[in-house]
Amino acid sequence: MAENYVVKEYLTDAMVDAGAELTQRLLDSGFPISAAFWLWDPEVDDDWRLIFSSPEASMYENLDRIFAARDRMDPKTSALLRDAINQMMPDSELVRAIRTTYPTGDTLVRRRIKRRAPNNGQYIHDALLYRAV
Repeated sequence: MAENYVVKEYLTDAMVDAGAELTQRLLDSGFPISAAFWLWDPEVDDDWRLIFSSPEASMYENLDRIFAARDRMDPKTSALLRDAINQMMPDSELVRAIRTTYPTGDTLVRRRIKRRAPNNGQYIHDALLYRAV
């Protein structure tokens, strides 16, 4: 049975550039990132989410650091990310699958992942990967 989804918002080049810039700013500041990627999952939400996963203990402190780095960006760029940032724990099934299936090492990439099931069966409708270590 095929299912059709309508994407409410496209992942624009400006969004991709903004996510890459924020990811790089966080890395430059010493913020440890296990995974950073844009994710569209129509079963959760029909908007794109910029996901960060960090081995740091406190997710609230992590968000404060992420938001502070975002707020130091150009206001137009920062506005693209205003409601898009989310976190996932590094041991979540999806993050583990991405880190195992699509490792980037220390390099920041822009790899599109569409309609794929990484090695543990976590289905990805659409994503754009920056980092997975």
